[in-house]
Amino acid sequence: MAGFCSGKSVPTSARRAVTLLVAVTVTLALAAAAQATPTRAINTVVTGTVTETGGWCCGSFWTFEGKAVIPSIGKVNVTGTYTAGQISVFDVQPHEVRALVLTLTTLNGSTLVLTSSLEWLAGDSPPPLVWSVSQATGRFDGYSGTGVYTPTAAATTVGISLSGELSA
Repeated sequence: MAGFCSGKSVPTSARRAVTLLVAVTVTLALAAAAQATPTRAINTVVTGTVTETGGWCCGSFWTFEGKAVIPSIGKVNVTGTYTAGQISVFDVQPHEVRALVLTLTTLNGSTLVLTSSLEWLAGDSPPPLVWSVSQATGRFDGYSGTGVYTPTAAATTVGISLSGELSA
């Protein structure tokens, strides 16, 4: 193979060294790009005014709406439903259930929907209440994430304490 500058042949060992250098550079660049995926910490409490309540013999649900400023996201309108109670089918041991659907909508209409649905045997220790991103639109398109939440529900307000991470 002729060299591009001198017209002389490039030794095989030099070609291999250049090929190896290019391969290492590309690998390092791809690894850096993969690690550069930005993550956003979520550590906040969102609250809403109860707009509807209901339930059954052994549980309740609260539908709510409000506004929040989440440091890693910005100003959002909040809508959600939180459900807590027990279910039992005939002679099967009762199960505790918890469910959350929380929609965060930015002023320009981008949305993040966080959901959770958990069930465990009544009397057992409850698992962590884990949420995950189930839908993301607009500037959040492609986002994923997970974390834990702690609810507080009263007659007129619902508070959801969120912690976790979002990534693009």
